[in-house]
Amino acid sequence: MLQYKTIAPFVLRIFLGIVFLHAGLSKLLIRGTESFAASATFFPYPLIWAWFVITIEIIGGFFLIIGLFTKWSSIPLATIMTVAVTTLWLSKGFYATYAALLGATGCIVLFILGAGIYSLERAAFGKEW
Repeated sequence: MLQYKTIAPFVLRIFLGIVFLHAGLSKLLIRGTESFAASATFFPYPLIWAWFVITIEIIGGFFLIIGLFTKWSSIPLATIMTVAVTTLWLSKGFYATYAALLGATGCIVLFILGAGIYSLERAAFGKEW
């Protein structure tokens, strides 16, 4: 019998993974790295930080979708979302932080719950990393 406790991490992983993968790819391919870096001028070397964020979003999103190293992928994703919440709150107000706040919260929940039974970690290694 399928219980909500077994399917919840799977559903959260898939949705968050798609969101992060889409965010990273759109920054890279549509918006452009330089354009994203121009919005992050409060950091020293914004282009390096832009590449750092894009890489984390793409790799982390992919790992969440396939369910590999979920706990370890959720840490840097939650960190960049927490930075996004802070910087958006300071520059645009609280209402601009909703998406980043939900992303950070979802990553924290995945860190606590793990990948779940429907994951590549479980299939390949028999346990979660």
